[in-house]
Amino acid sequence: GGKAAPQFGTTGEGYGMLRALGHGISRLAPVLMPLICRGDFGTLKGLRLQGAASLWKDGAIVSREMGEVQFTGDGLSGICIFNLSRFLVLEPGESPEEGFRRHEIRLDAVPEMEEEALTDFLRERRKGLAGAPGRWLLHSMIPSGLILRVFSRAGLENGLEAPAQVLTEPELTALSRELKQMTFPIAGGKGWRAAQCTRGGVPLEELNLSTMESLKLPGLYLAGEVTDSDRPCGGYNLQSAWTQGLRGGRAMADRLRSIR
Repeated sequence: GGKAAPQFGTTGEGYGMLRALGHGISRLAPVLMPLICRGDFGTLKGLRLQGAASLWKDGAIVSREMGEVQFTGDGLSGICIFNLSRFLVLEPGESPEEGFRRHEIRLDAVPEMEEEALTDFLRERRKGLAGAPGRWLLHSMIPSGLILRVFSRAGLENGLEAPAQVLTEPELTALSRELKQMTFPIAGGKGWRAAQCTRGGVPLEELNLSTMESLKLPGLYLAGEVTDSDRPCGGYNLQSAWTQGLRGGRAMADRLRSIR
């Protein structure tokens, strides 16, 4: 009933039918999808990071997820990112380009430590790795392919191969801050073909949720993605569709029995 994954036969034509029957249709958008981010991801493609991911809009946090983040050739993917894509909402009249530019993803590679404790941890590692290259401070903490980016974003390109012992306290703090808040400005989403679900559709207030009967047109029953209800990854959207379908089916059967 939705528009997501048109390669499997979805068309979204149900929304036009329902609009013609008098229902409102809230803004449709692809969700549960990878995100395209600004910047060069050529060296990051294929990396996986276990940690926390958060969506920010205009400098304020919108939502946060824990788990694995996957780096693609043009951005970020994985269950965390899919779930965060549900909260990437554009304002009325706002173009996708304008709306996306107000959002960013921030990754926390060490969510189990606060920034100050992480700096203390790096300080202790510096003692044990005094003569080793500075990059060794982050080995086993993050994928090796991310170490260059972290040092670079912290302004410490020269510290990669320099002895760890020469890294100063402010430089350790800069590394900690970058590990806790790797920032990726969002340029867009991967779109309908990559999306697992549709956000938007018939507002729930236009339905009797105990029977899924239309309040606009009695005798019409709706379920699944034509309704404005989407949920996170994990089978929740399937279960919602089955539950709504069961309610609607039972209500239709009861209606037929009452007519007889």
